[in-house]
Formats: sequence, C-alpha cells, structure tokens
Amino acid sequence: MEFSHVVLLILASDVITSVDIKRRSRVFNNYMQDRSYISRYCTTKIDLAFVIDTSRSIPHEDFTRQIRFIEDIVGFLDVSPENTRVASVAFSNYNFPEFGFNNFSRKEDVLNAIKGIKHSMGDATRTYLALEYTHENIYRRGNGERPDVADVVIVLTDGKTNPGSYDKYGDESGKRQTQIEAAIIKARPALIFVIGVGSLVDIDELNGMSSDPDEEFTIQVSSFEALDTDAVKRTLLSRVCVALGTTIPQLRLTTPAYKVPDRPDRSKYCQTKVDLSFVVDSSRSIPHIDFTRQIRFIEDIVSFLDIGPDMTRVASVSFSNYNFPEFGFNNLSREQDVIHAIKKIKHSQGDATRTYLALEYTHENIYRPGNGERPDVADVVVVLTDGKTNPGSYDNYGDESGKRQTQIEAAIIKARPAFIFVIGVGSLVDIDELNGMSSNPDEEFTIQVSSFEALNTDAVKRTLLSRVCVALGATTPPPLLFSTSVNIPDRPSSYCQSNVDLAFVVDTSRSIPHIDFTRQIRFIEDIVSFLDVGPQKTRISAVSFSNYGFPEFGFNNFSRKEDVLKSIKRIDHSQGDATRTYLALEYTHFILYGHGNGERPDVADVVIVLTDGKTNPGSYDKYGDENGKRQTQIEAAILKARPAFIFVIGVGSLVDIDELNGMSSDPDEEFTIQVSTFEALNTDTVKRTLLSRVCVAVGTTTAQPQQYVSTSPPTSPPCRRAVADIFFIADSSTSIGITAFNELKRFATSVVNRFTIGPTHIKIGLITFSDDAEIQFKLNTYGRKSDIINAIFNIPYTTGITNTHKALQLLYKDGFTRASGERGNTVPKIAIVITDGASTKPFNTKMQAVKAKNQGIIIFAIGVGPYIDQKELDIIASTPTSKYSFSVDSYAALSSIESSLARRTCRVAVHRNP
Repeated sequence: MEFSHVVLLILASDVITSVDIKRRSRVFNNYMQDRSYISRYCTTKIDLAFVIDTSRSIPHEDFTRQIRFIEDIVGFLDVSPENTRVASVAFSNYNFPEFGFNNFSRKEDVLNAIKGIKHSMGDATRTYLALEYTHENIYRRGNGERPDVADVVIVLTDGKTNPGSYDKYGDESGKRQTQIEAAIIKARPALIFVIGVGSLVDIDELNGMSSDPDEEFTIQVSSFEALDTDAVKRTLLSRVCVALGTTIPQLRLTTPAYKVPDRPDRSKYCQTKVDLSFVVDSSRSIPHIDFTRQIRFIEDIVSFLDIGPDMTRVASVSFSNYNFPEFGFNNLSREQDVIHAIKKIKHSQGDATRTYLALEYTHENIYRPGNGERPDVADVVVVLTDGKTNPGSYDNYGDESGKRQTQIEAAIIKARPAFIFVIGVGSLVDIDELNGMSSNPDEEFTIQVSSFEALNTDAVKRTLLSRVCVALGATTPPPLLFSTSVNIPDRPSSYCQSNVDLAFVVDTSRSIPHIDFTRQIRFIEDIVSFLDVGPQKTRISAVSFSNYGFPEFGFNNFSRKEDVLKSIKRIDHSQGDATRTYLALEYTHFILYGHGNGERPDVADVVIVLTDGKTNPGSYDKYGDENGKRQTQIEAAILKARPAFIFVIGVGSLVDIDELNGMSSDPDEEFTIQVSTFEALNTDTVKRTLLSRVCVAVGTTTAQPQQYVSTSPPTSPPCRRAVADIFFIADSSTSIGITAFNELKRFATSVVNRFTIGPTHIKIGLITFSDDAEIQFKLNTYGRKSDIINAIFNIPYTTGITNTHKALQLLYKDGFTRASGERGNTVPKIAIVITDGASTKPFNTKMQAVKAKNQGIIIFAIGVGPYIDQKELDIIASTPTSKYSFSVDSYAALSSIESSLARRTCRVAVHRNP
C-alpha cells in the first residue's frame, strides 16, 4: 500500500481568519469537549517529526507556548511502536538533534522529551539545516522510520530563513536553500504543512516549502498565544488527517439508512463499473431553489446507475469560496445511503467560485490510491456550475489566472486518464472555460442548459447518461501489460496517437559492455518505431552521458522517422569513467526543452532515462556519491516541474532504487522500471510495458476507435493554413521593470511558437517603444521560427516614458511597407500591442491608432497590470473590442491569454485571406 509522507512546517506569520477556523473546526465541536475523543484523530500510523525554531527572536514565554502546542498535538495521537512514532530536531544558528523514532516508545516519555527541548536563542534562523537533517538523518533507513507508514514533519519558526554570518548565503540564497531541502522532502513523496506565527514571516517562503495547495498546507496565525488555541490545533489536526487519507470522526458512516422509493420503471444505465465523482457548485450566485433543483438532478442521475462496492461507486465535493469534501468512494456502498448523502450537501453560499480548489481536491484526494478508487475501473467526473471561476479575495489570481488554474487542475484529472463532463447552467458561464475543463470533443463532454429548471428535466438527464455510457463503451480499460506471446502490431503507429515531445537520456559509461550498449540502442530504436514521428506529431531528441553530457540531436533536427532512427544508431559508446546523470538532466531541461529548440508548449513532454548504475561524479566534480545522487534528483525535480513525465529504466543489479524512484515521476511503480539485464531490456514485454505506460501518462491508450468522435474528416488547425504579416509592439518603458519585460518576451515567443512561420505563411516583425519607438526586426529579417524566437530573447530593455503613439506611427509608416517585407493588401496585416499603462499622449495615441486601422491593420491590444486605461486600450484595438482587447493582472499572467490570442490571430489570418 502506498502512503504519502507529510511534512508540517509551523512558522510564525499573518492571521488565520476566524471564519476559516470556524469552517474548518465546525465538525469537531461535538467531539472535542474532553480528552476521551483524542484517539479519534488520525488513527492511521504516522512517523511524525517536529522541527522547531528556537532562535532568539522568539521570547521565552512564546517559546513555552510553542512547546505546549507540540505537547497537545502529540496528546491527540496514538503513540506507540506499532502506531505513531515521534522524533524532533530544533534549530536556530545550528541544528540541535533532540530525539529519534527509536528513542521513545511511550507517549509519556515523548512528552517529557518535548518538555526538555531547550530554547537555544541563537542569532540566526538556518531552517535549511534542520530540513536537511530531517531527510538525511531522522528519515534515514535504520533510524526507526517505517517505509510503509506515512511521514509527518512539523517545523515551527517565527521568521524567515536568516543564515546570519554562518554561511555564504544571503537571505535570498538561504531562502532558496530552504525550499530546495523542502523539495527533497516532498520528493519522498512528502506533504509539507507550514504554520507561520507573527508578522515577520515570508509568505512566499512558506508557500514554497509547503505542499500544494497553499491554502491547505500553509497555516498562518497572528501570535504564539493564538497558536496555542484549540481552534488552531483542530485546524492542523484535521488537515493532517485529510492529507493522510483519513478523516476525523466518521460522521457519515453512522448515518441511518435512508429509504429511497422504489423506481421499478427505471432501467439502469451503464452496466459498466464506474468510479463517478460529482463536483458541485454551491456559491451564492445560485438561488436556493435552484440549488435544490441541482441536488435533485444529481439524485436522479445516481438513481439510474447500479450502485455497489463491485459496480458503480460515487463520491462528491462541493465548492464556492472553499472546497467542501462531501463523501468518498469508501464511505457509502448502498444507493439509498449515497442519495441520502447527496441530499445533505449544503448550500454554502460562498462569495467566490474557486473551481480549481474542488478539482484539485478531486485528483489529490477523491482519486487518491487507498481512498476507494479502483485502478481497473473507468473514472468519470461530472462538474456542475452556474458561472465562471471567480477567485474573489481569497487568492492572488485574477479572473483569467483563476480560469487558467481551473483548466490546469482539470488537465491533471484528464491525464489520469479520466473523463470530465461539464454542465454549465445559465447565461453567466464562460464557454471557453467549460470546454477547457471538459474532455474532448467539447460537443460531447460540455453540456449547456439555460436554467436549473431546464437542468432538472428528463431530456438533460438522458443526454448526460447516454454520453457517459458511450464514453465508457468506447474506452473500456485495456490490459496495460502484455505477455510475450502477443505479437507486436504490424503498424507501430498504433501506440500513443497523442503528440509527444520525447527525450531519451542514455547512459554510455564504461560499466556497460559494448554488446549491452548495442542492445540498449536497439531498444530505443524499437520504441521510436512504435511512435508516429513527424513535425506535427511526435518529436524526438536525445542526450547521452558518462563523464560528460553529449548532445545527440534536438527536436528541430529531424522530422522523418528514418532520420531519427539513423541518428539513434550513431549514438557513440563514450565509455567514460563516471556517471554524471545530473549533467544530462540539466542539459535536458535547459537545452532540449529550451525555448526555440522545437519543444511545443501545447504538447506533452516525456523523458526516458536509461542507466545501469547510480550517479558517480568520479573526479570531475566536488560532489561525493550522495551529493551527486542528490544533484541528480534536483535536476529531475526541475524537469518534473515543467511539468514533464520522467520514466526511468534501471538495468542490472548495481542501480540504486532510491535514486531511480527519486528521478522518476509518481507513482514509482508506474514510472520506474527495473530489468535484470540488457538482454531482458531488449524484449517485447519490456517495450510494451514502457509504451503502454507512456500512453496512459499522456492521456491516451493504444489506439482504439472512439464511438463518440465525429466521422467527418478533421479540418486543419487554422494556423497551418494561415497567411499573415504580424508585428508585435512591446512596451519597454521604465514602469515595466526588467523581470516583467522578460515575461513579455517569453509570452511573445510562446505565441510565435504556435504559428507556422515562413515566406508563404506567417511573417513576424517586432517594435519596441518607450521614449522613442524602434523596429527591432522587420518582417523580412528572419524566415525561420528559431531565429525569430532567439531574436526576441535578445531584445534589450530600454526604459523611458510610454510614447505609444510613436510605435503606432512607426508601424504603418515603416513596418508595413514593401521594403520591410509586407506582402500587400492580399495578406492580412496584424499588430499585437502589449503595454502596462496609459500612454503619455493619449490624444496622439488615439489618432495614430485610427490611422493604422484605416490602412487595414488589425490591432490586438493587451493591457497588463492595474494602471492600464481600459478606454484607451479599446480605442487602440480593432472592433469588436470583445475580440481584440485583452487585459491581465500581471506580465506573469500573460500566459493565461496565450492560447486565446493565438487562436483569434489565426482566425483573422485565415478568414481575411482572399
């Protein structure tokens, strides 16, 4: 059984709101009046370590409160050798080991040891030392940590990392080191809770240490007096319990059976087993009578299904300003109990619609292993909402960023794989957001209805049920592993129809005999032969490594499968005397997946690492073996954070399974493959195992007809047949700042990357402006996408005032001219203006925008940040402004409109073509 590891970081910070405390602790009110109920918390076994700030910034009276808080937390747990074990380390200018998992077996001895923790009052806060000690010693094998038990670490501090005079780190470097050590703990995998006490903490540091989502794993309180209250203790305990996959007193399990009227006329839909979860909007924008209709709709859908432990299981989460777990797959096994639980879903009437929280809870908890989800049963999620994502005042997201976060969480669910059906009710929904959440095709998985009264009709219920049934009938889960007696298909392209950017990281060290190296190369060739390789399909790259990293070829180098296979054959057996895996992984994320090198932002990234041993820096670096292994895992973590899937294949008896698992994506049993020899590697069984797992990871399976897909021939994506002359106009004024200007350049390159570039397709030019306007490059300067992207990255940041009018004037006078590469009136002329504020001369800006548009230039206007003049932005933009005017909260949020801008630009380029 797989367990999560949980790290709980308690730091001193801002305030946990009374509303949040009341919401999170309301279920405890009847269960914590005396100590007789303490054993109800987290009966799951835990290996729990406290990491405690003892620096001088904490007054001694507050330090005493902190110790009392820890005592009370332990008092609520079942401490013994067979249940929860406890360890501790303190820190300030140094780390001070207190006691380990093996030291005490009785709760009273643990409590006495906690009382004995000294207030060191050091003059620094080297949090990273304590975290390093935690993963290097407390959780080291042989020190009492149990591999089959969840790990929980609680760290308490009242401030941000401060290396003082003890390290070469500055404050920022120290903060980064703290987050690196936290990342290593989370990579166990581990969940990190962070509690900040007081006003001196750094919220970015807390969130960087804590697991995601921050609002669940970072807890902020105003003082140590507030820390030492029942409300905070209950909040902490409940969140730990949820993270571990348990709950506090199981109220729903004791609910008396509810008698559902017999419905003999209702035949059951979908005899196939399903793990079905409902994600239910309970925000205040839904009138209570309509919320009642929504609940009745869900009840009726469930009543049409065959509910039971061995048939369909049902779970639910509701959401508004927070997410509210309702019940899981394990909680209820009878139809009448499920329907009764649905009736009890509360109308929370929150003032926000944080859809992303509910979707995150869905993949992190509802479908978490051990919570009743069955790996051999289809997963279906039904989302109901009456509006678009609205973070309100609860997050730093704007509406567009919140929408993007919702789509990211939905994408994670779909990648399980799972089907997502989205039902949008009323006129306030955002159809782009609904389609971004739902599975493909949108016309099958997105359902729009005019009202909740219309939702609660037989026609809509039958539509949803029939589409669910068709989807399940099209993709009944195939077996992922094949016996060796099964023949390899004649058409290797039957694997993974999804586009993939696939990189091989290949060990060529001397520990591999040459005959085995040949087998390894043959294995890679066979894997590639099963894929549909092409510029618009799967792209391949490779890097090899031993004592050095050896670039082989990139995504841009070859477009035909035969050329890729020839290049794989040419990979040299370098036979170096070291295995510096970290160099190859660093090259992979910096170069192979670097901007402009052929990696596509809208395509899944997959890395396959092959090695016969553990990292060995040899004499080439200052790393020892352990530090080298750690560096390998750090580089792998950076790749996974793109995000990318990493499959690791370890061959032979010399591999380090901990290192392989540390490199690979989760879960290890899917992404780490061990084989005994290179001869065994080069068998059909291993090849099929890898291919099937890659396909599942990227959200496809071996090719199967899907009955719900339209039989009409697909149309080409608009940008493949688009012809246009496009100028980017980029604000380079002082108000932007160098960091935001770099974000602007990154955004421009991402948009360019979506276009087909060439003399007969799309041509790109770019103008910057501040005090003056300047053409950085013309339409005829560069003919290749890679050259354009490199040119954008090399544009200097100038600073100055915001003379937008000069850029618009330069656009039509010098930009769109024959001399600059403009192709005349038969080719659309498009400008994309990006600015962060009102222009210095608004009247001139208006006049130049009118002149530009009168010459047939289509202008997209993008305003960034809080100081934009929306009226001026709409004047600059073409009409209708709903299509041509955009605004986002920050330059970092530009990526949220990237897809929409590229799509609209392409439509203009296609539809205006003669």
